[in-house]
Amino acid sequence: MRIGFFSDIHGNVLALEAVLADMKEEGVEAYVCAGDLAAFGPRPREVIQRLNDMEGLMIVRGNTERWLDLVRSKPLGPYDEKVLEKVRPALAWTIEKLSDDSITIMADLPLAGMMEGDGVALQVEHASPGSDWVGIQPEVEDERLGEMFDGFEGEAFVCGHTHKPLMRKVGEILVVNDGSVGFPYDGVPRPSWVLVEVSGGVKAEIRRVDYDRDAVRKDIADVGMVWGDVMSMRLETAVM
Repeated sequence: MRIGFFSDIHGNVLALEAVLADMKEEGVEAYVCAGDLAAFGPRPREVIQRLNDMEGLMIVRGNTERWLDLVRSKPLGPYDEKVLEKVRPALAWTIEKLSDDSITIMADLPLAGMMEGDGVALQVEHASPGSDWVGIQPEVEDERLGEMFDGFEGEAFVCGHTHKPLMRKVGEILVVNDGSVGFPYDGVPRPSWVLVEVSGGVKAEIRRVDYDRDAVRKDIADVGMVWGDVMSMRLETAVM
């Protein structure tokens, strides 16, 4: 089985289309999205519509799905997470573009997803085991990574959240971060996704694709997106 893992679209529908086209060329049979679908990008509604049109798609909840629901219910705070005060205006802009039903459905997504094939168990979460916020960075030390996966059962774990691709082994566990579709932060401004092949074991490949970033920058300006200047800069520098 060939599985395509992707995450952190953040309302960038043009990047999503480029990734999905590459997945089709690679013969992907099942699709798994590790959250952060709509917030902080110019086309949140279009991203949700595109995902809704996909067959064989599993989605788990990211921190921004949870945040959208929190800001919708408490538009002016206060919030337990201080970061929400800073990003609230951008989240409020996204909320205006989405239906209440869409926000509720996203907030109710599961924290984790499991897939099994050919005797191999794979788990996907947005950030790390049991968390949609504590990310797995490329520079994480072996000891810390081992602590994160203490007691973990499965052959592979796939996540996103940091916007930085990663592939490491923790004992016999393959740990993969698929990076980001919409806004990579590893200095390479090309969307990333992970091709996982399950056949008597598990193999993974981090893939990057090209697309028209100029069109996204124009889109950001045209829709008057809150935080538009910041996200346009991140689109080009691929640095947070």
